[in-house]
Amino acid sequence: MGNIKLVLRSDRKNRKGEYPLNLRITVNRKPLFKSLNIHLYKNEWDERNQLVKKFHQNSKMLNIKLAN
Repeated sequence: MGNIKLVLRSDRKNRKGEYPLNLRITVNRKPLFKSLNIHLYKNEWDERNQLVKKFHQNSKMLNIKLAN
């Protein structure tokens, strides 16, 4: 059985200093990363709750998109 988690890829910083948000799918201990085309700063991502923090200007829209 596999495992699915949202991860902020801290190893993939862009020119603006933002990091891509990816869907990590792990099957048989092998990770597969699927890009969600969302870029955030580290302080805008809540790793524990898997949500964009409320002070981000589009947090409501992004969290709805992530829930789907």
